[in-house]
Amino acid sequence: MTDEIGPNIIEFPLFTEQFCDELTTLSEQNEWTTTRHTFYPTTDQTMVDLGLQTIYQKVLEQFVYPIWIWFWELEGDAWNTSKSENFIVKYDTENQGSLGIHHDSSAITLNVRLNDDYKGGGTFIPRYKLNVQPKRKGYAMSHPGQITHKHGGRPVTEGTRYILVSFTNP
Repeated sequence: MTDEIGPNIIEFPLFTEQFCDELTTLSEQNEWTTTRHTFYPTTDQTMVDLGLQTIYQKVLEQFVYPIWIWFWELEGDAWNTSKSENFIVKYDTENQGSLGIHHDSSAITLNVRLNDDYKGGGTFIPRYKLNVQPKRKGYAMSHPGQITHKHGGRPVTEGTRYILVSFTNP
């Protein structure tokens, strides 16, 4: 099931809660970086660094891209074989709790909620005056990354928020 939770913002279930728990545990066993993105750096680590890029790319191709192709009525073979920059972002009250308003370097951005034990957060889209995030752990949210959906990460006020982000271009 896919729901439109805002203008051109869709949400759908993607992972089990158990997988999300295992992914956040694995990410905490590795080193976080803050230097991968020049203009809007996040505290993150890539799926490549976690050894999960290949299998995650298959998940995108088999499950996520078909939803995008259907919802946005995308045409051409390039959408079936898109490549994504995939990384886990960590927001907390001690280090990085939010992210300024920006455009992503993607045609479409995916954001997967990996945990529930935090307060605050969310993706704020000023054009639509919306603060959105997937409603449940394991759910994904997608929106255009450039042009129409300039956005930022709202501050986490308690706990640690983990999200899996994909920047996808055909």
